[in-house]
Parts: sequence; C-alpha cells; structure tokens
Amino acid sequence: MSDDVLRAAGRHIAGGVHPGPLLAMLSDEQRAALALAATDGTPRPMTPEEVRMATCLGGCRFTPGSFDKRFARTMAEKARQAAPLVSAGQAALIRDKVRRYRRQLPREVVELAGPRPVESEALTQDVGMFEGRA
Repeated sequence: MSDDVLRAAGRHIAGGVHPGPLLAMLSDEQRAALALAATDGTPRPMTPEEVRMATCLGGCRFTPGSFDKRFARTMAEKARQAAPLVSAGQAALIRDKVRRYRRQLPREVVELAGPRPVESEALTQDVGMFEGRA
C-alpha cells in the first residue's frame, strides 16, 4: 500500500472529511492505526519490543526526504530517551514500517512486528478473474 494513500486518508480524517474510497485501499491494520491516530493521540510508554523495533528502524536506508525516513529517525530518537512515549497510531506505524523494511532488519526484529495483515477479500477476488488468461 502506498504511503501517499495512507497520508491522504489521514489528512481527510484529521480535517473532519470522510476519506471514502481511500479507506477501501487500506488494510485493516492501517485503518485501525488511522482511527486511533485521529481519535486517541494519548501517549503511553513504549514497550521493550517497540523500543527495539524503533532503534533498528532508525538504522535503515530510506529515500531522501521521505516520510518514512523522518518517522523512523524521530521514533529512534524517542526510543533512546529515558522514558519513551508513543501513541497507539505511532506504535502501529512502527510495526508497519518494520514489515516494509524487513530485508534491512534482523529476523528477530521483524518477528516482533508480527505477521503481515491479510489483504481484503475484494482485492483477492479481483485478482482471481485474471487467472485464466494467458
């Protein structure tokens, strides 16, 4: 899923506008992260697993000037603090970015993020209609 779509949906929700078709393109985990970020920005202490994922993510290579790079560096900096705090939306994005950049991270860190979310049923049905063509 494109980060541009995720950010656009977040802007729509933050502005009080229903994102409509943009939500259909997001996974359940991404929709949950957006909902939490829009409604519940209450910070909570980072778990040791989140601290490990954030610090490792800070060492990845990213496209210059990208959102992923800024987010990873910010979270890595927070993780190095004495009592790091994170919102539920940020925690979900950390897991999402660990899955996205999994080839640059140690296997045990990727396993902390959990399995990838299952794609929606509608997307897999659309792909099925093209299987018989050569």
